[in-house]
Amino acid sequence: MKIYFFLVFILLFSIFSFGQSNEKESILVLSVNFHTTTFISVPCENFTIQFDGQIKTNKVNAKDSIAILDRFLKSIRLFKNGREINVDTRAKIIYKNKIGKEVIICTDGFNLLINGSVVKKNKPFIKFVLSLIPEEQQTIHRSRPVIH
Repeated sequence: MKIYFFLVFILLFSIFSFGQSNEKESILVLSVNFHTTTFISVPCENFTIQFDGQIKTNKVNAKDSIAILDRFLKSIRLFKNGREINVDTRAKIIYKNKIGKEVIICTDGFNLLINGSVVKKNKPFIKFVLSLIPEEQQTIHRSRPVIH
């Protein structure tokens, strides 16, 4: 009889555990110097290909930053389908939320795309996104410009 209850307990425990997510929230910031010159505009989906070998990677695990980003994403307003804007991507942010869903944010320092949709102007959100990008990526280097 004890074995029977033990098996039922294990079965129920495994069923309830299966529904729980073990994903860890994280923010991965991929960026190049914002003053890098390119011959053509770099769309978000081509960012890693275009800047291969030059991308700086920064992983953000700070719970406060993750919470702020999550709050912004829940309240952000996007333009409806059909609105396109040319975002010459210099930073790509990959946010993985607690259920494992990835959100891709791309920016040129002025405009933002979230999963390909244009964000309505939101200065606090842009400022926050830029704060995730290393400062040296946003400043002008006095050496010769890199042309791609």
